[in-house]
Amino acid sequence: MNVDGFVDYGTDIISQQSDKLVDHVLVFIFRPYHACWIQPIAVFATSGAAPTRILGQIILRAIVSLHSVGAIVTSVVSDGAQTNKGVYKAFGINASIKDLKFSIEHPVDEKTKIFFMFDMPHIMKCIRNLIFNQKQVQVESFLTGNGLDFYNALNFLF
Repeated sequence: MNVDGFVDYGTDIISQQSDKLVDHVLVFIFRPYHACWIQPIAVFATSGAAPTRILGQIILRAIVSLHSVGAIVTSVVSDGAQTNKGVYKAFGINASIKDLKFSIEHPVDEKTKIFFMFDMPHIMKCIRNLIFNQKQVQVESFLTGNGLDFYNALNFLF
């Protein structure tokens, strides 16, 4: 798949990157909890990862737009990319034991909380790829020869 064009986050989000050529696509998907389907709801042309500030604006816009058509949004799920971590931090999400917070008030419905979480299967895939690419991984003071021992030890999780 090829994408040609310039960075575009929509008409109401201003970006300093609007003169850059596209090399990535950012896709937002809605998935109901009790259904077996997913629906792409937005696609944006980006150059690299979308900046944290812009990503946060797009997330809020997606939540409000879905709410306006009757969809109930109760969580935001993403991979562990640095920009996503930045958005979580900007929303006040914190995993510190002293200041644990993993939800925000819904921007339109104050009775609803929106929970933020990372996609664990994606994180496990990244760990697996790291092990196979690095060939050596140190975990709790022991060193595996090729990463396979550690990877096999993780199989009990699945």
